[in-house]
Amino acid sequence: MSNRTTLAAKPVGLVCAGAVSQSWVTQLPGLSSWLGPVKAVTAAASARVVHSLRAGTATDSWQVMAGCAGILIWADTGLEGIVRTMAEGGADWEGRAVVVCTDEVDSAVLAPLQALGAHTGTLALIEDGPYLVEGDAVAVRLIQGLIGTHRSRLIKLPQPAKLPLLAELAASLDAALPRLTGAAGHLRDAGMSAADAQALVLAAFQRGARARLKSPRPIRRPGAPNGG
Repeated sequence: MSNRTTLAAKPVGLVCAGAVSQSWVTQLPGLSSWLGPVKAVTAAASARVVHSLRAGTATDSWQVMAGCAGILIWADTGLEGIVRTMAEGGADWEGRAVVVCTDEVDSAVLAPLQALGAHTGTLALIEDGPYLVEGDAVAVRLIQGLIGTHRSRLIKLPQPAKLPLLAELAASLDAALPRLTGAAGHLRDAGMSAADAQALVLAAFQRGARARLKSPRPIRRPGAPNGG
């Protein structure tokens, strides 16, 4: 019987540039058991990643990587160059699920591979909370398989919604942080420990945020009278 909820293919390849061993990608629940070929910028870097993760097999071949049904990409720099190299390297990406692990772009960055028949998507993590996935159905199934029993932490978004959502969350935190820091400072001045002050301020902020989200206040238009 076919499995309609997961990508029934192993192993999964990992293409990376930068300190991937220090990223949240290494904590994906199914990565260690599914990981196959690993390709970094150089053969030596690939070997270091495999040694650090204690999983996978180093490779310098795009053809080997294209033999996987699913490929994850993580790069702290040069993502567009990696995608371009993959698309122009002569490997067959048709039918492969290619997912970029990033909160900075959406799957439009994978258009060169999509044009070659790849299924594309992106995966992001909100702090220590849920995963955000966007992309076509095959790419989403790859992530569902990797997440496994943690699927309750997986939120599927349409492509146009990902970047605005993350931008709104970042802006909300930036706006609130100075006041939260100030409130914690007053509590420390009153004799509370830094840890207790931070915990109290965060708890109060979370309670207030939950209440506001449940019953948002109307936005008052500039110049409008107080009653409307």
